[in-house]
Amino acid sequence: MSEYEQEFTIYEAAALSDPTELQRFLSATPAPTQDDLDASFENACCENQVANAKLLLEHGAKFTPSILDNSWVQSDPVPIFELLLQHGWDVNNGSIYVPKTPLAMARVAQNKTPDGIIWLLNHGGDPNLRDTRRGWDEMPEMEDVYENGVVIGKRPRSRERIERSREMAKISPLECAVKVGNMDIVKLLVDHGAEIDLGALYQPVTVKGTYWALDTLKYFFEKGADVNASDREGRYKSLLIANVDRRLRCKPDMEVLVGIAKLLIEKGIDVNVLEKFGRTALRCAMDNFGDDSELYEVIKAAGGIVLPESYD
Repeated sequence: MSEYEQEFTIYEAAALSDPTELQRFLSATPAPTQDDLDASFENACCENQVANAKLLLEHGAKFTPSILDNSWVQSDPVPIFELLLQHGWDVNNGSIYVPKTPLAMARVAQNKTPDGIIWLLNHGGDPNLRDTRRGWDEMPEMEDVYENGVVIGKRPRSRERIERSREMAKISPLECAVKVGNMDIVKLLVDHGAEIDLGALYQPVTVKGTYWALDTLKYFFEKGADVNASDREGRYKSLLIANVDRRLRCKPDMEVLVGIAKLLIEKGIDVNVLEKFGRTALRCAMDNFGDDSELYEVIKAAGGIVLPESYD
């Protein structure tokens, strides 16, 4: 056996377009381990090698929802989806709080083309079933205790705080689509019953100001979204404050910020709601962009006040 053949593995064979090499490994003695089969199946999916993926399933490879977290879901997922469906896959497979069990709908909603979403919706995909954000798989039971800005110990987190964190950890397919600015998929999801949740509604005003943010908000308001809905984290309290208080999180385009502010005012937003730290939208605009900015003038002209007298 050559040095090349000694180093070549079933995992690598699964990625080849010709299944001959893979078949050789599957027919070998001793047979591949379950771990080898599962890893090779995942690699075949990643490379969109449907014939190889089918072979591996027929030889005992197991499908786990974790493979939906791989890049193939964002390329051309339909052929693999068809194969998985033939082998008993539930398209809504995934557990909200269990690590590494992502939902296909949320992943495919970030694609550039709508083919995957159309397929999932046509095969029973639930547009309102939410996934877990990356890095939010575990909900800690303890939290730090501070004194003068220094951690001095830990204490149990309240059940209310844990439940609130779990709610914040959820992400809908619609929010995923808004996040990447794909209006075709946004409209597909809404047309198929996706609710305009707070995560999706606030996404255009909490990321870098881009051309699609204004169009997305206009569309949501046309579909009945509440312009005065408070964000679920309780930090901003209003879309207007979230729109003007993102200088430190990104470098927003002033034209986009002003356009969004004008739209929100036109739709009847309360310009004097207070955010978490007691500031109004006008105060946020002054702090972040100055009282000579166009954004400040637009909010002031709509009746915005700088701050309540009790602020300082």
